[in-house]
Amino acid sequence: MATTPASIIGRAVPRIDGPLKTSGTAKYSSDHNFPNMVYAVPVCSTIGKGRIRRLDSSAAEVMPGVVRVYGKVPPIYRPIPHDRTARIDESRPPFEDERIYYNGQYVALAVADSYEHAKAAAGAVKVEYDAETPNVSLDLSDGFNDSMQEESKRGDVDAAFAGAPVKIDETYVTPVETHNPIELHASVATWDGSRFVLYETTQAVMNHQAVMAQMLGVPRENVQIVMITFYPLWQMNEFVKNYKLDQLPNVIVGRDIYYTTPSFYSVHNLPFLAMYNASGNLIGVYEGTLPLEKLIKVFETNTPAN
Repeated sequence: MATTPASIIGRAVPRIDGPLKTSGTAKYSSDHNFPNMVYAVPVCSTIGKGRIRRLDSSAAEVMPGVVRVYGKVPPIYRPIPHDRTARIDESRPPFEDERIYYNGQYVALAVADSYEHAKAAAGAVKVEYDAETPNVSLDLSDGFNDSMQEESKRGDVDAAFAGAPVKIDETYVTPVETHNPIELHASVATWDGSRFVLYETTQAVMNHQAVMAQMLGVPRENVQIVMITFYPLWQMNEFVKNYKLDQLPNVIVGRDIYYTTPSFYSVHNLPFLAMYNASGNLIGVYEGTLPLEKLIKVFETNTPAN
């Protein structure tokens, strides 16, 4: 029986988002702009583990345009533990206490009338730490087991493999790839007194809605998540129709005219680095900037840098 090669093989396929991204005209979640909007920039921990000894925001609080600098705040809601309908990587609310669990952890938040004012205020916050030896174990689960429960089973994989006439049992290794996205995490939120609309960088819209409803302590119908897509409007309408998403609450497809293009966020270069070899053994731990030539030597020799 003759087969026809897939039409995509060997052909140039246009990318819908290509011209937008390469020309700098792509719109992201942080590009939404609304009247009287304020901007928040975090202050990040510079140690991998320890405790905040002193946080001084007095200089930042009197800077031009600053609305408020948040440090430790009263306890807020948390997601329901082990709720598979609302999964979140870090259930601990920000600023809950003085403990530092990882490098880059938010320790304060500067809020101002412009991004530039907020960034300047965040840079003026002074933090002193009591540093501890960071946890560089490959297993950071602390014993938590979130394994799925087996509800049904069919066949015996091990027996089938053992009795197979042809076996392929190889180890394949791929190069290390660092994910450095064009769009970084950002949120633009509006609130009318009861209903929250959040413009988010997320691939899991329904999970995001469930998590935010639990964190804010409000019904799910009071939270709407908006995510920008580069697909044409007619394709998104077709997608919603085919998967019956229009039957779900707060799923809306349409255009938004409120855009601006400030330069919002830059990559946060974490000064804490733990390096492992291919066998999973720890090579070394570095705090501070590791020069490129030393970094290459670590990979080539599997030995710690001096």
